Amino acid sequence: MIMDFLDKPTKKFDVQQSTSASTLATGQVIRFEYDGKTKNALVLTGNWNGKLHALSLSSLSEANLESLLKELGDGNFDAISLRGKFESSVYAETKPYRTYSPEKVSQIKIVKMAPKKKSSKPKKKKQ
Repeated sequence: MIMDFLDKPTKKFDVQQSTSASTLATGQVIRFEYDGKTKNALVLTGNWNGKLHALSLSSLSEANLESLLKELGDGNFDAISLRGKFESSVYAETKPYRTYSPEKVSQIKIVKMAPKKKSSKPKKKKQ
């Protein structure tokens, strides 16, 4: 399965604890269950006209997910510019735009880059 690397222990990604659909924000990368299947998406809006609007990330490789998360950083994006940015980049797949019914969405987790661990090596003193 594409993106099954998120199931394995890694130093690159941090799949956080579950969150609710009401707390989702534009630009978040999420992993969730939908109709019994695991989905990965980039949130456009958590609730517009009663649906979760997102871009499917089902075909992203580990390297592309890492690049996407670095590119997004903690930036503030509106849904329209984010959709345009995504669709005109290397991340786009054929027709990535999706809407999801909230009653079928469960086990939402936010995917972020894992914090870099500080080196445990003592620093050399300058002489």
